[in-house]
Amino acid sequence: MNRKHIILICPDNDPEARTILQIADKAGISIVRSMEPHGGHLGDREVAAARQYLDASKKEVWVVELPEAEREKELRRVGFKVVIIDHHKYRNLDRLTDPTTGKPKPSSLEQFLKLAEISDEELTGWGFAPRVIHGIGIMDAEFAQGMRAHGYTQDEIKIIIALKQKLRRDIDPDYKIVQEAAEEDWQKRVEKDGYIIVNSGSGHGARSAISLITVREGVDTKPLIMSVRNGEKITVQNVDPPVVDKLQKNIKGTTFVFGNGKCWGIENRDQENFVTIDQILEVIRAKR
Repeated sequence: MNRKHIILICPDNDPEARTILQIADKAGISIVRSMEPHGGHLGDREVAAARQYLDASKKEVWVVELPEAEREKELRRVGFKVVIIDHHKYRNLDRLTDPTTGKPKPSSLEQFLKLAEISDEELTGWGFAPRVIHGIGIMDAEFAQGMRAHGYTQDEIKIIIALKQKLRRDIDPDYKIVQEAAEEDWQKRVEKDGYIIVNSGSGHGARSAISLITVREGVDTKPLIMSVRNGEKITVQNVDPPVVDKLQKNIKGTTFVFGNGKCWGIENRDQENFVTIDQILEVIRAKR
């Protein structure tokens, strides 16, 4: 693997992305660090930064979780091979399903490690703990139950949670405040129709902080509806794929699917129709 000809365009907005960036730096891969938030897209700034490498023997652009088909086409038109690293499903774009196997793709971190042919020996030499690194990737796509299925113990899961929290604090120094707010939000949770429902006024990082609490409390496999930023973003987690398909089919807006097809979400921000938790529950209850 000649990593010198790769340009990696990657956001720096969560622990998985930060881990990819850290490993890419050690691997000698050229990096375009995007400041797009969750739900962001490949923008003009990232494309312009990648194009500066055109005369530097860079042949491939790897784009991590920044969907934008037209700008991807632009990169191809100027001569790059574009490799998409993603494991989410968007309104008109399925980047969760592997077209060869029909199964959900692994996490972006796991895809990156495989594409870049980065071995556990290399990770160790660079100061990483390979089992923890793989655990971060597995948890991002399959959550704690996925880690258990891969043989991770509860003690190992706690280590990985602690690292994820540290990385989150490194990305966002205010995350400690988010963690404290998440504990308060959790105490105010309610249960309805078999779902744990958590409402949070917090923004960036709230969903991740609350999700980690569910792991700690041993209820991370129970259906969960989480609203953050006072409803600007709502997710439905730990449900069967048919429920996800029903939500995707019947609710209009900027929706996305994640968690190996077992989780669904909607971005209400800047949307004409603000979807509520009650509307989501109505769709779930409906027979069709």
